[in-house]
Amino acid sequence: MEPRISMENLILLVATTLMATIRPRRLRQTPIAATGCSLRMPNHKGFHVSETASGDHMYFSETAMNGAVYGIVMIKFRGGKPASEWKSLLSEFTENLHPSFGIAHATGAEWNYWHPQSPTAIGFSEYAQDRNGADWKIQSWINNEVMTVLYVKNINEAPMKLQEDFLESFRFSA
Repeated sequence: MEPRISMENLILLVATTLMATIRPRRLRQTPIAATGCSLRMPNHKGFHVSETASGDHMYFSETAMNGAVYGIVMIKFRGGKPASEWKSLLSEFTENLHPSFGIAHATGAEWNYWHPQSPTAIGFSEYAQDRNGADWKIQSWINNEVMTVLYVKNINEAPMKLQEDFLESFRFSA
């Protein structure tokens, strides 16, 4: 006797298969070189490292997944930065990245973000649109040792859960 597949079982099998294929991938926490910092980045392929004019180390990585681009630009300060300078440093750094990203319009910084792992760090988020019409979400953080900008380009192409998982994944060194 051959096994019979009922219509209900067939529908359940197809629905389960579809849910498994469209569910966002779980991202693994990835160290950012030897900085002690980490984040969860899809399809991570490594970091480009350079030195700024002031001797700070800059780390950059960008990757694409399903039509969206995920990226990070991070500065590891050579010396600590006083808290009184954090807001202006982070604002200026993020704004200076806009031309490189081709940003034509931005909503402006929405401050009052407190990092769950680093209570002294401050941050902001903003939405932007580039000259080609792609929509972006940008999340920026700073503490006395590190300044970082995480971004997702083409936010309408990426599942919201995956975007948030990436943007909320940055961890400062312990």
